[in-house]
Amino acid sequence: MERRASVRLDTEVRFLKGVGDKRAQILAKLELYTLQDLLYHLPRRYEDRSQFRRIAHARPGEAATFAGNLITVDNITPRRGLTLTKAFLDDGSGALELVWYNQPYLKDRLLKLRNRRIVVYGVVKDTGWGLQMETPEWEDLEEDDSMDGLLHTNRIVPIYPLTEGIGQKQMRQILWNAIQYADLVPEILPREVRERVGLMPVADAIRQVHFPDRMDLITPARQRLVFEEFFVMQLGIGIKRQQIAQERGIAMRIDEDRLMEKIRQIV
Repeated sequence: MERRASVRLDTEVRFLKGVGDKRAQILAKLELYTLQDLLYHLPRRYEDRSQFRRIAHARPGEAATFAGNLITVDNITPRRGLTLTKAFLDDGSGALELVWYNQPYLKDRLLKLRNRRIVVYGVVKDTGWGLQMETPEWEDLEEDDSMDGLLHTNRIVPIYPLTEGIGQKQMRQILWNAIQYADLVPEILPREVRERVGLMPVADAIRQVHFPDRMDLITPARQRLVFEEFFVMQLGIGIKRQQIAQERGIAMRIDEDRLMEKIRQIV
């Protein structure tokens, strides 16, 4: 585990919590080498998993979040090379069959949670003899039944670009650990600029773009990051123009309002 005081934006990902050498090699395929690279590895979309549904009200074909007691767990091998891990979730209104393919190790993990409450998310289908969810994402609740702190359910969940060897849950956990260092990102926009065009601080934008508190905060967070990128680009162009303009006595400035209007049109 890394020491917080020693972590910098250029810290290699292998030294960060939850990564290590093996996962660092996988992240390198996504050109993610440092903490800063992780912080700007933005989700490609989001899923709102904050609304819970009763199993009795499940609609086949729709993705939904359910919370209930895990009542049975078993491994079944219908044919060579195929192992099904099956479990049933009961929320008092009905039962939902959960199925995972070729993950036999899940049986031992889930057996420890039998008769305890877990949260699952996935697409429900009607098999003809009952409701089923294939390869759901799941989390176990704390012993006090608190749902605070869940990353994969009971919240707006980020969906990241991936590569072979890493899944959404692993990437999500790595990014959650990474954004604990969002305050290391320097604030390069002057306060008066941020206030005039209505932009949030960069650290808040990074936290909200990865794990938004509300859906309506995603666009402002992305606008803040895009604005900074365009601002730096315009600043570089402006510096070159300024060098020329100084010889002619012409003052140069960036029109932040016009820049923000362009960003609103594309984000």
